[in-house]
Amino acid sequence: MTYFIGIDIAKFKHDCFIMDQDGTVIRNSFSFKNNKAGFDQLLSILNSLDPSHEKRILPRRSRAFLPGNQSYFDQEVLIHQNPSKNED
Repeated sequence: MTYFIGIDIAKFKHDCFIMDQDGTVIRNSFSFKNNKAGFDQLLSILNSLDPSHEKRILPRRSRAFLPGNQSYFDQEVLIHQNPSKNED
């Protein structure tokens, strides 16, 4: 089973939607702020998903995306796409 996590990235907040490979809505659209607290909120939601399921994160960046948060997004959020590759 695979979760698809769509994230529309913007300057002040991001919108997210989670569904599975069959199109079943796992989490209706929700927003989180573009700061550490917001990303912590997202990570909490991702951690609540079944860990045996693969997670595919599909970010959509707008021109307003803040580059300073890119490294936090990459390090803290994208690791959930394939955690087994990050366990060396």
